[in-house]
Amino acid sequence: MQGFGAPKKRKRKKNNNINDDFIKLEEAEKKLLLQKAFKNHQEGKISVAEKYYQIFIDKGFKDQKVFISYGKVLEQKGHFKKAIEIWEKSIKFFPESYQAYYCLGNILLDIDELDKAENYILNAIKLFPNLSEAYYTLGRIQTKKDNFKEAENSFRKAIKIEPFFVGSYINLGNTLQKLGKLKQAEKLIRKAIEIKPDLALAYLNLGNILNEIGNTNEAEESILKAIEIQPDFAAAYSNLGIMFIESGKLKEAQELFKSAIKLDPSDSKNYFNLGKISRILEDYKNAEIYVRQAIELNPNFEEARLLSKEIIKSVDNLKQFTLPEDFELLRNKMPSLKELNKLFSDSNIETHETKKLCLALKNSDFFLSIVHKSKKLLYGFIRVTSDKGFNASLRDLSIKKVDNEKLLIGHLINSAINIIRRELPGCNISIVCSSITLEVLKDFDFKINHDGRKFMKIKLNSQN
Repeated sequence: MQGFGAPKKRKRKKNNNINDDFIKLEEAEKKLLLQKAFKNHQEGKISVAEKYYQIFIDKGFKDQKVFISYGKVLEQKGHFKKAIEIWEKSIKFFPESYQAYYCLGNILLDIDELDKAENYILNAIKLFPNLSEAYYTLGRIQTKKDNFKEAENSFRKAIKIEPFFVGSYINLGNTLQKLGKLKQAEKLIRKAIEIKPDLALAYLNLGNILNEIGNTNEAEESILKAIEIQPDFAAAYSNLGIMFIESGKLKEAQELFKSAIKLDPSDSKNYFNLGKISRILEDYKNAEIYVRQAIELNPNFEEARLLSKEIIKSVDNLKQFTLPEDFELLRNKMPSLKELNKLFSDSNIETHETKKLCLALKNSDFFLSIVHKSKKLLYGFIRVTSDKGFNASLRDLSIKKVDNEKLLIGHLINSAINIIRRELPGCNISIVCSSITLEVLKDFDFKINHDGRKFMKIKLNSQN
């Protein structure tokens, strides 16, 4: 009889093949997704690349290059919040990698979260001390925070690491300009042009620096060169327009701002500048239109709102102080010196001997006279002197004692101010006046300086 012994154990086959196959399948899928994402990204098919990057991450795969590239796609499409989330996730998985810190610093700079941006960039530098781009971005952040000295140091470090990165020279030049180191700034921008001779921005910045130095002719040439290189460079037209306003080329400036608007209709400052020019040219209707457009584009544009009020005031003054038909305003027509001294005496102004009075008129920027057409008599006079840059003075304001004395005073002052706006933009205007003139000056927003001389001042701002 056969006994019952212990049953024989069957050998089980180790079936790790399933896991191995799964891992292989997973790796294959991961590789395929990466290939498709990167290929479409390189070919500029951003939306397709975005889809594959998201699938890759949703499946729990981790690859630093995917996080960095996906964030850049999102940033390019304006999805800043999601880009930030992706790069923050990259830091969580790859904390020793500088790329995500650097990317976060740049995007946070663009949305003006400057403290956070600076912190991320400093971390990028800590992980990669020789990253010139990080010092460049740090300098831009510090510039936005008005820390110009620190920005200067950062840009210099960027240049030391990468001597041929033109952006560092441009930004260092701009920073030195803000610090008042104009000659150094000029040298840096010229170096940028040497590295990249076809960079319109460099010529524009050089023009701005040369203009501030006082080399206006070369400044104009430099900005025209920027326009030649890049005809659609709206900022170049705007900046040249500002220079032309400062030099009194108002019609030319007008055309430049109109060109800038065609290229960039969204810039409220160009409409504002056209409004200022139209006001200077006493074209109040168009001035109001342009300023209204500036405010529509930027409702918080306080300078435009202030200019709008000034235009309304100018229109009121023009109506209020219109010269009667039997009078005329003459410019730089020499009056009878005897009659002029008599007018001075009647207005309690010091009279002068003929030679001295002739010299005073000759040295004036201009003088205005109000003359009665039929009587050929002098009824009003004012002359203007200036240092051709910052200050203009209304002098020897004198009016014949008549019933419409205040109207004649107002017309003389209004006419003188309008000429100064056109020909001497940017000047502070001062006047020494009588008590009756004080009443009229209230309509011109003069600011009284109570020093016993009834000295009054108005500032006419040049183009911003």
